[in-house]
Amino acid sequence: MKYIFFGFILTLFAGCDTTINRKDSKIIKPTIRLESFINNFLDSNKNWNQNDIIRNKTNEKFKRQLEIELQKGLINDFPLELGEINEYSKGKFAANFQSHYIKSSIDYNSILYGVKFDVIGLIDEKFVATLKENNAYLIKGNFKRFLISDFTDYINGMVYTPLVGFRNDVLGPETSMGIILMDIEQVTEVKKL
Repeated sequence: MKYIFFGFILTLFAGCDTTINRKDSKIIKPTIRLESFINNFLDSNKNWNQNDIIRNKTNEKFKRQLEIELQKGLINDFPLELGEINEYSKGKFAANFQSHYIKSSIDYNSILYGVKFDVIGLIDEKFVATLKENNAYLIKGNFKRFLISDFTDYINGMVYTPLVGFRNDVLGPETSMGIILMDIEQVTEVKKL
């Protein structure tokens, strides 16, 4: 019994010692799935901006891979700002969720700082009373397709991301994921990035 008690005390002190040393260790921030996806894609396509032909082929490849990942919930953990809600047909509602807002907690050099996309989310009427414009939300749902100019079938306002692919910006690649049409099943209010 003495040995068990001694072992317990030794374990307790050892645990306290590691707690003290933890302040020297790095805190690892959680990674947003979209950030990992884009970084991995760019790492495997380093010459994406070598010329117009390669850039166009890379953007087509990106669009195909993006579509697959969107079906797997790629943007489920990315806070989006609600731009507007519209009743686009009698009893049918669409919400415009936007990625292009001021991201105060994101490092200026992060790939997430330059990512732009709009989600036109087909929502149930029950969400209309709870959603507030300019607030941030996590959304979950089913990817339907990319919209080009037919976004006006769902919302009255503007969307700003018709391209799906990469553009060269002064600071590096700007990622545009286009206008994404989704059936929204779940909406959770969160803080903006």
